[in-house]
Amino acid sequence: MLDLCLSVASGEKFLNRNTNQCNCLYLALEDSLLRLKDRMNKILKGKVPSPNFDFSITCESINNNLVGQLEEYITAKPNTSLIVIDTLQKIRGNSSKGDSAYGNDYKDLGILKSFADEKNICILLVHHLRKMGDTGDVFSRISGTNAIMGASDTIFILDREKRTDNQTLLSMTGRDIEEEEFLLEFDKTTFKWRMIGTLESQILQDQWNNYENDVIVKTIKKLLERSGNNYEGTVTDINNKCFEFFGEYADPTPAVLSKKIRSLAPLLHSYDGILYEAPPENRKKRKEAS
Repeated sequence: MLDLCLSVASGEKFLNRNTNQCNCLYLALEDSLLRLKDRMNKILKGKVPSPNFDFSITCESINNNLVGQLEEYITAKPNTSLIVIDTLQKIRGNSSKGDSAYGNDYKDLGILKSFADEKNICILLVHHLRKMGDTGDVFSRISGTNAIMGASDTIFILDREKRTDNQTLLSMTGRDIEEEEFLLEFDKTTFKWRMIGTLESQILQDQWNNYENDVIVKTIKKLLERSGNNYEGTVTDINNKCFEFFGEYADPTPAVLSKKIRSLAPLLHSYDGILYEAPPENRKKRKEAS
């Protein structure tokens, strides 16, 4: 969020997307001044932040004049179009007695949404996920009731299996955008997340990389090259050639290796035009042919 605000304030790209330069307010409510300064220094690398960037580590709660504070700020800085509140829980007040959890969630977010719509600005709320396993719908992991998602125009989820992972999945949905998933990677030299690409494109890229580096694939290509694009042999022959060419066996068990070759057949044909023909059941010899 800090990188987002600094990028928008200076009109620089964020995650490979163009930004509309404007004044930004970052409410870093879980930070100390020392920690926020340290994070800014790591991201800016000695550069001075844009004068369009403001921050605070404190503010009022929703039911105790937060909107009044934001109104005063925008009056003083009319070029403001982005306010990031990190986190939502820090501005939640006491729940209204007699109201349901759903009602309280919808009421709090409704107040902020009405203010954002009135001022024609973006208020971006940072919120935590439930610590739960995969349910098939990452958006169901939003902490709180469904009112949080229902009251929001757009939802972004950052999810990774372990806190130590340097890659995360960015999932997005909303009233005015298409549902998409992107893979991000944290760059420890710039202290920024960078866009790798869509999840689908990354899956295809990983599939290609795994295919190209597979010792079976490399061995089959070399055998076809040496035999004039037509090779016939047993899986044991291929396994021995794997070791001869590349110093490693594909698999010690012929049955497992045969299964691996059959599973690679569609990719061999798709990527390299190599046709695999399995031998008839009454033949012990396993045949590979181009």
